[in-house]
Amino acid sequence: EKLKTSSKIVQLGFERPVTLQIEVKLDGKPLGLVMKPLDDCVQIENIVEGRIQEFNSAAPSPLMALKAADRIIAVNGHKGTGEELMKQLQSLSEFSFRVLNWASFQDLERLQYATAPAKSN
Repeated sequence: EKLKTSSKIVQLGFERPVTLQIEVKLDGKPLGLVMKPLDDCVQIENIVEGRIQEFNSAAPSPLMALKAADRIIAVNGHKGTGEELMKQLQSLSEFSFRVLNWASFQDLERLQYATAPAKSN
């Protein structure tokens, strides 16, 4: 209601996720994700020691690293409920999964600054 009667300008920012396809072979190591099942996906709550931490360290860009709040939407090409996807992630030792990854504006700004050409005088 306040927005309808307010004379102030409201700015909205929209973000679209990047879809990442991640290939994982555990080889006896933990996945390294604290996860929460949602209706049709699994939300990443935290990254801990394991394969995903290694994946993030080797990612070619900070924008490609998995983060808390990213969403796993498919495992081995199959979609399902969050519970079903989580069971697959916990029972397999080799799999691929698709993730909706949101890069924060701070990530974009840092990347832009880090890759900007140096100014010459």
